[in-house]
Parts: sequence; C-alpha cells; structure tokens
Amino acid sequence: MDIKSKSRILEILKKSLSIELNFFVWEPLSKRGSQREFFRLRMPDGSSFIVILYDPDRTENRYYADICDFLKNIGIKVPSIIFRLDEENILVLEDLGDMDLYSLRSISWEKRRIYYHKTIDEVSKLHNYPIETINERVKLQAPFDEGLYRWERAYFIENFVEKLVGLKLEEKFYKELEQEFERLTFNLFQTPKCLIHRDLQSQNVMVKGEDVYLIDFQGMRIGNPFYDLGSLVFDAYVSFSQSERQELIDAYLEISNFNLSKEEALYAITYASTQRLMQALGAFSYLSLVAGLSDFQRFIPQALENLSFLLDFLDYMKRLRELIEKCRETLIAKEVDFSKTVHLMARPARIRNGKKSMDGIKPKTE
Repeated sequence: MDIKSKSRILEILKKSLSIELNFFVWEPLSKRGSQREFFRLRMPDGSSFIVILYDPDRTENRYYADICDFLKNIGIKVPSIIFRLDEENILVLEDLGDMDLYSLRSISWEKRRIYYHKTIDEVSKLHNYPIETINERVKLQAPFDEGLYRWERAYFIENFVEKLVGLKLEEKFYKELEQEFERLTFNLFQTPKCLIHRDLQSQNVMVKGEDVYLIDFQGMRIGNPFYDLGSLVFDAYVSFSQSERQELIDAYLEISNFNLSKEEALYAITYASTQRLMQALGAFSYLSLVAGLSDFQRFIPQALENLSFLLDFLDYMKRLRELIEKCRETLIAKEVDFSKTVHLMARPARIRNGKKSMDGIKPKTE
C-alpha cells in the first residue's frame, strides 16, 4: 500500500471516528489467492481495523462490499464495513482477530465441534434464503452453469494434472474422462439451486468469542448447496474422522429446506464434493506455480486422499479414479510427502459390497 492510500485512510478514520492518530502501526497480513492485499491497522487505544486493497479487474472483488451489506441485512454474521473507498479500491473492515476454523484444527473435536455446528447454521441461512428476488438486492457473479463446471475441471487438468504432476493425457483417455465429467455435471444439476458462498473452507470462517463469521464471500452466486457443504466437510486444510464428518452432514440435512431423501442428499454431497476437490487441486497448483504461493502445495496430498475416498462411491468415474491414482503415484515418486494425510480408507466405516460407506450410501454404478 502506498503512502497516499495510507494517508487517505487515516484522514477518514480521524474524521469518522473522532480519534487522534499520532501513533499507529500498519501490519501486512498473509497473502490470499484473490488479488488483494490485507493489512491490520492498530490504533493507539488498542483498537484495530482490517484494511483491504483490492484489484478491481477481478470482478468479484468489486462485489465484496455490497455482498457484505446484503449478508448482514439477512442475519448472517460477517465483518462490519467501517468505510469503503470504491474509487480507490479500498475497504476498511471490522477486525475479527486471527482465529479461524483452520487455526483450531489441532484441538479436540469436543472443543471445535460447536464452531462447525455454528458454521452450518450460518450457511443454512444463506442456502435457505429465497432466490427469486436476489437480483433486486445485490449484484452477484453469474450462476453455476455447465460452462463454469467445465472450466473448473479444465483448471484442474491444466494446472494440477499437466503442470504440477507433469502428466499428458492421451486423446482416447481424455474423451472417456470428459464423458464421465458430463455425467457428473448432469448429476450436479439434479439438486435444487440456492445462494452459495462458493469457498466455504476453514480459513474463510472466523471465530470471535463464541460466534463464527463468514469471510471471503465475494464469489457468492447461485449454485448447488452441497458444493458449500463439501467445501467444509472435505476441506483439505483440516481433517475429520468419518463420524465427525457424518455428524456435520446430518446437522446440515436437519435444517436445510431441500426435499431430498437422505440417500439422495448423500449422493448430492458426493457429486458436489468431487467437483469442488478438482477445483481446489487446480487452485492449489495455480497458486503454487503461477502466483508464487508455494505453501499451498502442502494441502495437495490431503485433497487427493479426500477425492479418492469419494470416488469409491462413484463406480462410473473409473477414468478419474485411474487418473487420481496415477497422479498420487507420480507425486510420491517425486518425493512429495504424503505421510501427514489422514487416510480415510483406514477409518471405521460400514462396508457394503466390499466398499467403504458413509451412513446411508453405497457405491453408485448408474
């Protein structure tokens, strides 16, 4: 952030909050994968604010403030906007601190479960909001459609499979993979649409006191609700036992408004989580190789393990399963560390037809 931007922010804070700013501290915060810079501004009285400098060429960044106001107005916990400078691409937000669900990953489930259940409550408010009048209230990114699902999978193939792993797919194999992907797209559209966060993972849920707050919702759009749920319960940043994951899935299904049987819902979660994990693997690879954020590579092994687990329930996705196994073998040969992954295969689970099972779901061949 340049001196002019800092001076402008300080001038507005001084006028709007009636405070003296003789002594203050700017703290750069860690980079995120969204073409934004984050700073913490500490005041002499001990209070603090989060300052965001964003790139307006990335359309979703321009939507953040309006979406934030919308979410707050419909009762979803999000940070308050202190002020916005749209022409200068600057936002100043309430400081929620440094604790998020990710930072709680090492504590016992008994202690962190309450925050995950509260996250389920918050996102359910979003999913249950009637979408008929949404265009009159806030501007959003285009809804999920066939093109966006295809783009996410192409992003996965290009950045993860080809660039990071170093595999080149033969034409026949790629065509068969595409047929599986088209079938996946069809299944994704069998679920009722709603507003979704689109990046509901542990680093995007802040914890302050006893409450949780959603952040990084600028990609909010109309889509499949289980894309959000899959982002949370198959999050590559953290690990769950199968019983913990099932607990969260059951909690969500109890308060959602979708007219689906439990089996239908579990398949819907499997489809959406498979799609989401491909997108995540593409993102981790792009951020590592292109954006210079190499730390994202360490989440790839767990994302692969989660995806392998899900594919055991989708027998028709044989080519994708083969591809994931080949990617895993190639990365191990390159000495990528898989030792810290949570191997879901080894966790207690019901077995049907020789396959792993989540409660109420068996492998699908159709």
